[in-house]
Order: sequence, then structure tokens, then C-alpha cells
Amino acid sequence: MQFVLGCVAERASSRQIADAALAWHVQLGVVLLALTLMRLGWRLWRRIPTAVHVADPRQRIAARCVHGSLYVLLLALPAAGYVIVVWMGEDLRLLGLVDMPRVFTPPADDETGRAIAWYVHVYGAWFLVALIAMHVAAAAWHRRAKNSVSTSTVSGRRTRNVRARG
Repeated sequence: MQFVLGCVAERASSRQIADAALAWHVQLGVVLLALTLMRLGWRLWRRIPTAVHVADPRQRIAARCVHGSLYVLLLALPAAGYVIVVWMGEDLRLLGLVDMPRVFTPPADDETGRAIAWYVHVYGAWFLVALIAMHVAAAAWHRRAKNSVSTSTVSGRRTRNVRARG
């Protein structure tokens, strides 16, 4: 949803549609940032279960790299988006209730920071989509090829459901 809103905001033929998509994109981005921070807090508070079902150390390393990259991007994309919004002089009112502070004033004669933030935001979003696809594919592979359900760290409990071979 967030990716689609960003694409619509960039490519809409109508300025009114682009502005509405951007407003929703920014609001949803703040909500996703809050959820990411809560998830990170949960991971720091609760011990992360070890992936005992993954025997190959290369798969464990790949899983750690993908999960770490997901968290980095889920923090970097809103930060880059914030820089872009401040640079553009857009409204920083969240959910119509709270004004976000502007923690910097962009220089009037230099667009370099905004350009860098835009590249981080756009290409980071594409990379995030690719990582999510890899994550889903790996989970499906573990479910199907390994005949098991991977460790559940979202709920903080371990589940393992081995299907009977037929």
C-alpha cells in the first residue's frame, strides 16, 4: 500500500491526486515507523529464539542479513521521507492532531540533501520490496520444502508444526 501511494504521488497526472496520495503516504509512513519502533522494542525486550530448524549456517546468516536489512530500511525510509517533506516545506501535521517539529532548516540555495534523501527513499523502497519478496519466498520454502513452520518471533512464542509425510 505504501509503495503504491508513493508511486501515485510521483506519477499522477492530476496534482490533486498526487497531493492526496502524498498526504496518505506520509501519514502511513509515520504509523509504520511507530510500529517498527514498537517491534524493535519488543525484540530488545524479548530474547530472539534461535533458528534451530535451519541446519545450514549460510541460511542462518542470510536470514540475519535480510532481517537486519528490513529493520534498517524500515527506519531509514521514514527518516529520508522526513527530510524530503521538510525540504519541500510540506505540512507536518500528523493524523490531523499533532504537529511534528522541523529539526532542521534546509538551505535555500542547495538541493543536494533533498536529492540524496530522495534517492535513499526511492531506491530504498525498491530494495525493501525485493527483501520482502525474498522473505516471503523463504518462509514459503521453509513451509513447503522443509515441511515445517518457521519459528514465530512476531508473537514471541515458538511454534513448530511438522506435517506427516504421506
